[in-house]
Amino acid sequence: MSSIEAQLTTPAQREALFGNTGRAMGDAAEFIEFRHIRNCHAADPAYGAGVAKAPGIDLEKALASRPDDPMYGNPLAPLPA
Repeated sequence: MSSIEAQLTTPAQREALFGNTGRAMGDAAEFIEFRHIRNCHAADPAYGAGVAKAPGIDLEKALASRPDDPMYGNPLAPLPA
């Protein structure tokens, strides 16, 4: 969270945001979850970490997954049907 967002929200509100965002990923393909976490992390590292933590996704694994993302042309990564 940016310092302004952190000042304007309580820890409980931030946890609710992380949990809501994490749950909203639902049963998306793993590469989609990882991509979303990377995008959240790019916007704000604390936000990305919170979104990853909520559904129990390993943040470091998500951050390291970019080369495996089919969006970036990895022919070995299966696209969802």
